[in-house]
Amino acid sequence: MDIMEGGDVEKTVGYNSLGHALEAATLGVPHGSDSAALGRDEDTALVMKKVINAYGGNPDLMNDQYGMSDSIGRMTAGYIDDLNYSATNFAGSGDAYNREELFGSGRNDFGDLQTKKFLLTVGRNEESYEIASSVQQVYTASGISGHADQSDAMAFAKRSMWFHGALDEARTEQIGKDFAEEADKKNMALEQQAEWRKFAVGAAVAGGVAVATGPVAVAAYPIVVPLAEQAGEAVKTGSSNEIAEWLKENEYDNSRQAVATQQDVIHAGQVAAATPILNYLDSSDVSEEDRRNFIDTLQGVYNDGRMATNTDNAPGQ
Repeated sequence: MDIMEGGDVEKTVGYNSLGHALEAATLGVPHGSDSAALGRDEDTALVMKKVINAYGGNPDLMNDQYGMSDSIGRMTAGYIDDLNYSATNFAGSGDAYNREELFGSGRNDFGDLQTKKFLLTVGRNEESYEIASSVQQVYTASGISGHADQSDAMAFAKRSMWFHGALDEARTEQIGKDFAEEADKKNMALEQQAEWRKFAVGAAVAGGVAVATGPVAVAAYPIVVPLAEQAGEAVKTGSSNEIAEWLKENEYDNSRQAVATQQDVIHAGQVAAATPILNYLDSSDVSEEDRRNFIDTLQGVYNDGRMATNTDNAPGQ
């Protein structure tokens, strides 16, 4: 089946099959596998690049292909490290920024613009958004805990805030469009969006990956999240229990927060994105002045991410 083929509800089974095939081709493990592992290589990354270009190049394609969204979410989760790396290349500044220091060597570069377009597509859909947002928080926690150098940890945190901002803006904007004249349905959608924040990180952390469980696990098999390279090294040296405990302690439960407006959702997204970062600051030797300046910077970076997927600034989206 052509990856660019559109469709309707009657083709759900076909699109589910397409999604499952693409999961296997990009993640290197069969769809439905209970293995907490990824089998990524050059060939699987090439398929993922085609997925990013296809769905990022047509923001409506995934919604037209009913039944694809969870697979797109799982593929996003499996390449969350490469997507963060690819998005850290403003005006070709990736080398100057030394992004390999943050995200590790050997990362796949899917292109800055292509990645932003793909995040717009992912963020627009409830299911893919929930998965991507949840695993991004796991990835953030692993990255800032894994960097021994404080400046690297803070740089990693800033890039994660940008990523969260891009996803949150895409989702809240889409909710506004979907329910512009139906206030009750819109409020229900906003409340449901916050439910993903009750996700939990499983204790299974091994081989440089974590397993997301709870509401985010939309099927009966795990969503595998590649940890930041530095955390992966810690796992290899026998610190897996410490990493799992750190991730567990830094999860965020938004279930008790009232969510009635798009502004509330953005606020909830900001809190969820910042939680592991603020916990890091609390446990680190950072001066009050530096802490304040860094938190101010985080707010600006988050808003920069929102601007990247705000279609009011991108005619034709």
